[in-house]
This record gives sequence, structure tokens and C-alpha cells, in this order.
Amino acid sequence: MKEFDLIEVNYQTLNQWIQQIKDGLAQCDENGLSEIETALHGLKVKISNPGDISPSWQFIWQELEEILQYKKDVYAKIPEHQRSGTWQVLFDNPYSVEGVVCHTELSFSKAAYLYAKYRRGLQKTEYVKLQKVIDAIIHRG
Repeated sequence: MKEFDLIEVNYQTLNQWIQQIKDGLAQCDENGLSEIETALHGLKVKISNPGDISPSWQFIWQELEEILQYKKDVYAKIPEHQRSGTWQVLFDNPYSVEGVVCHTELSFSKAAYLYAKYRRGLQKTEYVKLQKVIDAIIHRG
């Protein structure tokens, strides 16, 4: 992650930094999580109340910290030798008329990120499932 310089903090600058953290969380593997955590901590110290710049960012540090922690938890639960291959993330609320959301053909790192994003906002009857694809038959037209 690049060092964040606070010459002038405005909406555009902070938005770029937040996007860098989000992109880093989505792309990094287990080894990159500590770098993301350090960068996030640095931003949090330098800009303690991002809600002053945009109300939509009032809880952004908490949101990003939770996603980071949930992704770390996934890496802690799945041994390294089982992480290769194709993964998918399902999100559903069986008591809703909304359809199941399924993200397919993911790397483990990307799947862990999506799982973490869904996990942080789960409502009472919703669930998120991270699963490895063992066998698949695909037919394309």
C-alpha cells in the first residue's frame, strides 16, 4: 500500500484512499492483510472522523476493520493446502422473495473478501456461505 500523505484531505482524496483499501482487501492474500491493516490504522489515526468529509463515511473505518477481521478469520479457518481451486460465495434469505446471490468462479482470496463483505451486514434470517467447488459440469451455448 502506498503511504497516505495529508497535504490536503478532501472528498476526492479520501475517496481514493478508501478505494485503495477496499481494492487491497479484495485482492490481497493472507500475507497482504497485515499491510492493509497498517494502512487502515494509519488512515484512521490521521482522519479520525471521515464523516465530517462525507456523511456516508461516518462508519467507514469500522466497516473496513470488520471486513478485514472476517477475511482474516476465513484464512485462519481454511488451511493453506485447501485454498487452491475454484470457490463461490452464496448469499440468501430463505424468508425473502429475493433470489439467491451466487458469485462463482472465484479465487480463494476474492471469495474470502466477498464472504467478509456479506458477513458484516447479515440480518437475522440471512446467511452467507463460502464453498469450494469440487466438481462442476459447465455447458455454454
